[in-house]
Amino acid sequence: MDSFRCVLIFASTISWCLVLHIPSHVKAIDSNVIDLARKETTNVRDFFISLIDSKDTKPTSKEPLKICADYFNASIVEFSVDGLEGETITLDIHAALENCENCEATLNINNIYMDPISAKIQAWKAVYSAASAFTHLLQNNAPGNQSDD
Repeated sequence: MDSFRCVLIFASTISWCLVLHIPSHVKAIDSNVIDLARKETTNVRDFFISLIDSKDTKPTSKEPLKICADYFNASIVEFSVDGLEGETITLDIHAALENCENCEATLNINNIYMDPISAKIQAWKAVYSAASAFTHLLQNNAPGNQSDD
């Protein structure tokens, strides 16, 4: 397991412990997770741009890679800390996942299979999963969404 995933798992574990024991800190944690997801999305977009600009990239691969860069660029705004105040944040974040899946489909259709691309997308999905889990937790714990069980 690479060091990024180890750090992500460790941070997620600590965050969940805090959420379970200190519910008032959920929003602050969620803001940090959303910020991390936005940064990782920017990182993936920049990765695709670097592939496009590389002299080693086949000319026929450049357009599908540009499409992926555009999908991840569009996803950056989906991870907005300001969106935590609204009721659409889980839908916004899900739109980012759909963009990632559209990128993967574009790569598959164009027979572009590269281990570095797969690794970058898998790392992004790990961060996406954490952001999605925390936003669901935040929305479920929002005033008016809690049950009186």
